[in-house]
Amino acid sequence: CGEGSNTNASKMLTEVYRVLGPNGVYIMISFGNPDNRM
Repeated sequence: CGEGSNTNASKMLTEVYRVLGPNGVYIMISFGNPDNRM
């Protein structure tokens, strides 16, 4: 949330993909309001 949030989310997911192994699992938990989630 905030300025540049879409860009920041994209960068973060790019890094998650980069560091996960072939069978890696990424779990993201959000406590934000459902209306504000991407």
